[in-house]
Amino acid sequence: MTRFFRTTLPVSLICFTILFFISSCTKRDYKHFIVVIDTSGSMTESQLLPSVVGSLETILAHAQPGDILSLLTFDLEAKFHFKWKVKDESTRTQFIEKVKTISALGQWTNLIGALDLSFKRATESFGSHPDQKNLILLYTDGVHHLPPWIRKKDRTDFDDLYLKHYAEGPYERLKSQGKSAWFVYYIELDKGDTDLKRFLSQTESGTLVSKQEFRPALNFLKPIHDQHPSQWDWLKPSDEWLAVIRKIGLGFGFIFFLVWFFSNYRIVKREQ
Repeated sequence: MTRFFRTTLPVSLICFTILFFISSCTKRDYKHFIVVIDTSGSMTESQLLPSVVGSLETILAHAQPGDILSLLTFDLEAKFHFKWKVKDESTRTQFIEKVKTISALGQWTNLIGALDLSFKRATESFGSHPDQKNLILLYTDGVHHLPPWIRKKDRTDFDDLYLKHYAEGPYERLKSQGKSAWFVYYIELDKGDTDLKRFLSQTESGTLVSKQEFRPALNFLKPIHDQHPSQWDWLKPSDEWLAVIRKIGLGFGFIFFLVWFFSNYRIVKREQ
């Protein structure tokens, strides 16, 4: 029996190593698209919502089964609407249809409140799915602006936002590990908020898509992601093939292990 274990154990380890390699190479990076839309009245007056819809149709066409879609809106207050897991094309279609029903009638622009809620949703999502990429798509045409009676009570600024979600939150801890808790795409549809631009630049947690660069039919996520291609991209097929590849790999590996196991077992039995 000693010979049996000497010959079988190394092959077993090789089999499980191959299976682990197949599993890791075919593992896809899932994304959480956190869509944040300004619903102040100027979005309606400037007829910007159709451009937002067009942009999302282009970007979310690349969302794969298993990705997450969240919808937030904001004017005076930020509001979370829902969080859906992409199952197929119908999920993306339903999400776009929901966006089309949004009414922009608010009077104020609470950018800090919108980011605060977005970071909360990203933190919650990252806690349950550490390998998930949280992409915050912030569509707005204005600067942070609250009514005087709220400004007197609530003096929260971007420094407070940093202390709450970066210094004391998961962002800096993950950054030291070479990971990112979230990335913000600030889509400037009209006026630009200087403080927000500075905040994203200093924290290196986002980028500006200026109104000159913004086009509804342009997937502005793609050029940034293409700057850092993965050497294993050719091993990462579409989601539809992942289950097939894994089942084939696991099946062959298990059959190979059983054949090797029983053939060696019979040899040892005969020798005894």
